[in-house]
Amino acid sequence: MIEQGAPNAVRDALARFQFDMSAVDSQGQTPLHLAIALGKIGIAIALLENPRSDMSVAIHAVNRDGHTPLTLAVERLAADTRNLRLIKVLIEMGGTPPVGRSVEGDTQKDDTYANALLLIATKGDVAAAHTWALKVGLLGFEKLFAGQHAALRRACEEGDTVKVKTLMDAGVDASFVLMRMLEQHSPLSPACGKAVRHLISAGVDLFSALSHAVAANSVEAVRALLLLGATGEQALMRAAEAHGLQAMSLLVKSGVKAESTLINQAKNGDVKAVRLLLGEASISDKLDKTQVLKALTASRCQDAVKLLIDEGVDVHDFLFQQLTLGVKDDAKLLIRAGANVSGLVRTLTMGAVDHPDEIEPLGTLIALGVDSASTLYDMAKEGKKTEAKILIAAKAPINDALLYAPVPERADLEITLAQAYNEVVQTSQQMARSGYADATLASKLIVAQDYIASPKGKEYKTIVQGMTKNAGDDRRNFSELLHALGNVDWALINELVHADETAAGEALMLLTRLKCLPLARLLLDAGAEPHHAIVDATDSNNLDRLSFLIRAGCDESIVLANLLMRPTGNRLAQALIQRERLDVFKTLKYLAERGEPSRVKQFIPAITDGQRELIRAVAGNNSDLMRVLIGAGVDTPKTLVSAISNAEIEVAKRLVSLGTNTAVALVEALVQKQDDVAQVLLSLGADLRDALGHATKMRDRAIMSRLVDLMRA
Repeated sequence: MIEQGAPNAVRDALARFQFDMSAVDSQGQTPLHLAIALGKIGIAIALLENPRSDMSVAIHAVNRDGHTPLTLAVERLAADTRNLRLIKVLIEMGGTPPVGRSVEGDTQKDDTYANALLLIATKGDVAAAHTWALKVGLLGFEKLFAGQHAALRRACEEGDTVKVKTLMDAGVDASFVLMRMLEQHSPLSPACGKAVRHLISAGVDLFSALSHAVAANSVEAVRALLLLGATGEQALMRAAEAHGLQAMSLLVKSGVKAESTLINQAKNGDVKAVRLLLGEASISDKLDKTQVLKALTASRCQDAVKLLIDEGVDVHDFLFQQLTLGVKDDAKLLIRAGANVSGLVRTLTMGAVDHPDEIEPLGTLIALGVDSASTLYDMAKEGKKTEAKILIAAKAPINDALLYAPVPERADLEITLAQAYNEVVQTSQQMARSGYADATLASKLIVAQDYIASPKGKEYKTIVQGMTKNAGDDRRNFSELLHALGNVDWALINELVHADETAAGEALMLLTRLKCLPLARLLLDAGAEPHHAIVDATDSNNLDRLSFLIRAGCDESIVLANLLMRPTGNRLAQALIQRERLDVFKTLKYLAERGEPSRVKQFIPAITDGQRELIRAVAGNNSDLMRVLIGAGVDTPKTLVSAISNAEIEVAKRLVSLGTNTAVALVEALVQKQDDVAQVLLSLGADLRDALGHATKMRDRAIMSRLVDLMRA
């Protein structure tokens, strides 16, 4: 009946008669063994699902070849994937390999038994079994499906939609086939690219394919799958929860952002996952820790921040940023979580002399109750008058500072601090008369006052006296401004700068030549236009003066933009960028926001090819700058190759969506000998004919020849 019958006929017979399902023939085969051996899947399932049949013995029976029904069904998977349905039923009913048969440690590993155990572990889920097999190195499982995998790939390459659907419906793991196709190919395979696109349109599970690629430790496949739309963050989150360091490292190396995962695991208090994420250089080096800290402080997760600090995350820069912005709640949380602020008051105080804006974080730190009195005492005792006044301006408590002094020193210290306090009060009153009250300006005025009292300041006054002695009425504003600077009279400086822009510009040019940094800062703060000083420095080919202007507080974007308008500006701009470590992106963004695309074109390619800046603009979703950079001639196909090569996955996806020519990018990848990138571009649909046309225009015979070979293939 089993050999000739149909499932329905068998069901009818089972309903009418009682059969002994544990009975065996001369080969030791039960009816269930026989149905499986003959490929009668429907009948085998009918036998298993019959309520009148006792399958408790038959399901574990072993024939003379050493097979239980389960291992026999697994062995026949290579011939017929329909056995997968049967295998799931057998597993649900408790089917196993022969009892006592061990696979571990067996040098003659029985693939069938191992595969059966693997399917039991994954409850018959072939995709999960493939992933597990890759992790533990069970190569036999993939071999079991080699025929079906090859058939599916061939159907995809031929565009046989019906056959693709039939094979996928029959249980062939298309995600595994996709992963194998996306691994690095040598030589390149256009057919593979076509097959990939066909599988994706057929609805292949990209996440399963990504899981396979991670298990196979294939950077190329992971990167390609991320570009094709697989969700890397979800895979990384799972890997972190499972504490899988290799998987996490591979995903991050391939371009998955790890910030969300670190935030989540820190919030959950998963010390091991956090330790793995931070301890592995390939992951930690790519983490934007400021973004992580910002998210955790914003959600008031003090314990999570403490965990990061305990695991070695340096929060100094973020703390400094929040102190500068005056975000007291965030700064307080960081301090309570364990941020090291010992010595920070002294560091900021000393730094405010050269970087006056550091008085802002200093003031916030003092307002939070961090001890500043001891530092004020130290500054006064060491004779650091400027630093002591900066601390007083930042509201350091004078009376508390006196308590640190031994009794014999206290009277002298009190006089010193009282004098410093009075000078700070006078400065504040001077600012108030002009409607100013910010601490940074106070710091600049304090530094300027002490500069004028120094030998350099006296030298400045002598020079000014000589220059203005016989000045006519037409130079009155210029002369008065120089004297106002010498007296550090902020109200008058401010008034004269607004009254005569030309005089202010000339004064800044003079201060630049004389290298009077504290006074130049005041002029710029009052609104002096730096154009004359920049032109003077450029025409004099004087890099030192340009550096001076940057350090005085002149906006680097304005300096660079003005430089490029001068005949010799390009070379100086390049030297200035290198010396002062200026960020070209900032200047390009400034010009784009001002609606000056023609000025952006001056930068490309004179200063930069614009590729790195375009990647940053895309990553930051800065549409205006993207448009301006592309309009300025940034090579978008070359940028796409760079983004794929450097695992800037989201950037690469955005560049493709913006219409970047993948065929031209394919040629660029071949020129750079980056076959892995070229294969990804083929998978994304790069047109070989268009690529050949571009290579022909380039007259690159080697690339033309290679593309022709690919088209023939």
